[in-house]
Amino acid sequence: MYDYAIINGLIVDGTRALAYRGGLYIKAGKIAALCTDPTLPARKTLDAGGRAVSPGFIDIHTHSDPTRMISPLEESKVRQGVTLELGGHCGISIVPMPEDKAKREELLAEVSALISVKKSLWDSDATDISELAVRVDSDPGAIHFSMLVGHGTLRGCVMGYENRPPTPDELRRMEELLDKLLSQGAFGMSLGLVYPPGIFSQIDELTALAKVVKRHGALLTVHMRNEEDRIFQSLEEMFTVAEASGAHLHISHVKLMGKSQWGWSGKVLNAIHQARVKGLRVTADQYPYDASSTSLNRMIPAWGHEGGNAAMLERLRDPETRKRMAPEIAAIMDARGGPSCLRIAYTRSFLPEIEEMTVAGIAEKWDLPPVETVMKILLACEGGAGIISHSMDPGDVEKIMLDMDISIGSDGSGFSLNPDQVDGKPHRRNFGTFPFFLETARDKKLLSLEDAVHKITGLPARAMGLKDRGVLRAGAAADITVFDPANVRDATTYSNPFVKPVGIDHVFVAGEPVVLHGELTAARNGRFIKRHGGNGHKG
Repeated sequence: MYDYAIINGLIVDGTRALAYRGGLYIKAGKIAALCTDPTLPARKTLDAGGRAVSPGFIDIHTHSDPTRMISPLEESKVRQGVTLELGGHCGISIVPMPEDKAKREELLAEVSALISVKKSLWDSDATDISELAVRVDSDPGAIHFSMLVGHGTLRGCVMGYENRPPTPDELRRMEELLDKLLSQGAFGMSLGLVYPPGIFSQIDELTALAKVVKRHGALLTVHMRNEEDRIFQSLEEMFTVAEASGAHLHISHVKLMGKSQWGWSGKVLNAIHQARVKGLRVTADQYPYDASSTSLNRMIPAWGHEGGNAAMLERLRDPETRKRMAPEIAAIMDARGGPSCLRIAYTRSFLPEIEEMTVAGIAEKWDLPPVETVMKILLACEGGAGIISHSMDPGDVEKIMLDMDISIGSDGSGFSLNPDQVDGKPHRRNFGTFPFFLETARDKKLLSLEDAVHKITGLPARAMGLKDRGVLRAGAAADITVFDPANVRDATTYSNPFVKPVGIDHVFVAGEPVVLHGELTAARNGRFIKRHGGNGHKG
């Protein structure tokens, strides 16, 4: 007898194959059978009522490593139909953590500046992937979790926040540490070339570490050095690294920031395509909104970050350094659309009264120039405040969405839907990415249901090298999402992101329902998933 039967569903298997009416049967955490017979015996039967039955959605781009330590449930993710996420992107991860107290504080400050949680609310006692896996599995969540190694964290552990190339010994230590973490089951290394200390790295360093990634058959993901007017130079930099190392390159959140770049999406997609023609393995992800989100400290030029967060704050307190920095801050703001396009999302409880206001609006309220306003906010928030930047062309977003080689990823974190447990109002992508994508693909007739589901299941599974996820077939993991393709939608707004989506009916993780009839259950089957070849769970 089967454990569960999901009958009368529209089977959308994640492979782009034509959907069909049928049933799915679960036993011992695995998909046991797919067929059109609704009468097979099962302990529990769930009538899908014609709704889509698909693989659980895979969020290939997340920053949930710190929030997973606070809120293992990850309600904002599981309610979207997500059953597995990959954390540690953009060069920033919570492992490895250095033993040196000063370096540790800098890394904690950088993570907390990017994610809307105060560093006082979390800390990881894990120093590597093996320890993190034990920590995650000892407090199970609703969905599975997997990790990348952040290059910035790796660099910070070995050489801090110094603006220089590593010495041969430092590079060797980074290579050895990366090798260890990949051997323990990390899915790869992420680069964040706009964030300190990754911003200080150059091609030789990146290539040497990418060769370690290649030896493990792992991913090299990248938040590129520039997604604005120098996006093509940034692409070429990464293609050079990929060619020299042979690593599988994965470009994070493909987008074009700033009006002067609007309309370039076709050229960007062609550049990626041409790299594949040359023989490079290049994959990518995208979030489906036309607004981005990052830390306000992104407005500070690279040299201002040398030495870490505390050194940056000292520079902001020095009148002469402020004068030197001001024109560069202004230029960075302009590239992102200007102060009227930059809205404060969270201040880690330091300045809640300015949350939801634009930098332009705050500048007017405080009677300060926008550049001085940015400096004042950063000082008041100890270097960490979040912004939402409305600086992308919806046409470019949709054109990128049509590319069947680009997965959908939230670039978000797993949060509670209780706003009292979250700082400020984070980007709605944390709560609605996957319903929003399905809604957009449907309403704008961009993609078929089969193609849309593939971009959030089979495609990211293939990029991650997962063999038994992202597809509905006998023997695969029973991570399953049942949703209403005609009515699924994102109910969030930027002013109120703490809203569950519409049309996500049931979510199964490891064969048990974690969402049933739209409501959370008590099941907590989420585990730490290691890359194939690592110890413990296999992907």
